[in-house]
Amino acid sequence: MEEEIRECIWPVKRIYPEGFILLAGRPKVKKSFFALNIGLAVASGTMFAGCFETTKGDVLYLALE
Repeated sequence: MEEEIRECIWPVKRIYPEGFILLAGRPKVKKSFFALNIGLAVASGTMFAGCFETTKGDVLYLALE
């Protein structure tokens, strides 16, 4: 009851919370490029898609297809 739960960290504000993310969709709709662009934006601390703020941080990108 006394344990404090820390606030969720959002590397890409309003889109993705910190932690495990799974992208699902039809084949050939550029899910891998979408995830790569998010990873690059978070790793460099720049805006994603020109309108979403990111928090600079570490990124592990695994394209397991």
